Amino acid sequence: MYKPFVSSLLADITSKVLVPLAEKAEADGFPYYTQGLDLISWLNGTSPRPTVDYLASIPLSLPLIGVAQLAQYLVSCRVTDVNPGEMRSLFNGATGHSQGVVSAVAVAASDSWDSLNSNILKAVKLLFYIGLRGQEAFPVLSVEPSIVADCVENNEGVPTPMLAVNGLSLKALETYINKTNSHLPSNSKVGVSLYNASTMHVVTGPPKALYGLATALRKIMAPAGLDQSKTPFSKRKAVFNMRFLPVNVPYHSPYLAGATQKLVEQDLNGEEVFTASQPSMAIYHTETGTLSVVAFQTETVLISRRGSPTALDVTDCLALRPNLHVAHPLGHDVQLPQDCHARRRLWSGWKQRYRVPYRTSPRGTRCPHRRRRREGQSCRRVLRCEDGQERVCLGHRVPA
Repeated sequence: MYKPFVSSLLADITSKVLVPLAEKAEADGFPYYTQGLDLISWLNGTSPRPTVDYLASIPLSLPLIGVAQLAQYLVSCRVTDVNPGEMRSLFNGATGHSQGVVSAVAVAASDSWDSLNSNILKAVKLLFYIGLRGQEAFPVLSVEPSIVADCVENNEGVPTPMLAVNGLSLKALETYINKTNSHLPSNSKVGVSLYNASTMHVVTGPPKALYGLATALRKIMAPAGLDQSKTPFSKRKAVFNMRFLPVNVPYHSPYLAGATQKLVEQDLNGEEVFTASQPSMAIYHTETGTLSVVAFQTETVLISRRGSPTALDVTDCLALRPNLHVAHPLGHDVQLPQDCHARRRLWSGWKQRYRVPYRTSPRGTRCPHRRRRREGQSCRRVLRCEDGQERVCLGHRVPA
């Protein structure tokens, strides 16, 4: 359906960025591109498509995710019949979760079709090197089949360097992290690197070390379907879940120290990918939520969101002013950052735009179905409160 809109762009990305950089990386001895990176040939069927595992590897997935995000933005401009400058003027600011900040800057720096195409090529190039240097800093580690089988049996997925723990407080999680680290050498420690919400965190470290943490957490986790209604609250098991993310590099962790310097000095030769004068739209700092347009003077700041040894606290970034409209370039099944953060911002005045229809409840500060909120699910009704603000009810789910 969108082929006329994106075919020329994808051809340029393939011929000018992906294929040349992959060939150069292979010539330099990097073994990550054994099935090539000819995106346009994969799409039009002239070359066999690579395996899923190959596409999911970090050196491939990072630039390709960026291509998908920015192509979706280009399509949005085309179908609404507005140029990138006009589309940009409709937004008050942009940010990105991890690598998404690169796409955000590319959009903020584009005021015409030519500049958008040029900035997309720059962004994909930057993401290519972020994936390359990240994988170089943390090679793929093999895990014993018995460990893999145990994790899969417990619905945690195949062990990777990133473990998502949702529903457990940070204080409780850090208690078990400290206990796990007490048995690990200094070069195998685990720690929280992503703070997506008050009870949604991502722990990074070697897969085997994270497996040890997961087995410890299982002891306090309530099994699926367990009825604890007659159990005293103080004796109930914690209700949370954990799963290994399909990412084989522990981004935002100390394990990637030095990767940024290699990228800037060796891959980009000190060249500035985006300058501070290019973005004319506000770019919000990924960790603090403060304006950081001037911070993007060098590509070092850009890639630090993905390759930095520092943790990433998204909750601070999303703690913006009320009456904020949140738009996301991609529709997918995983929880979006605004979904993760919505419960923390309940009744704060946010207006969030989801890909589901709203149903408006009567006027008032409380949803008429508030008594069902203990289910911990969401109906996402829009409530018009006494102060005139519209807020989203996120406490429960009611039948359609």
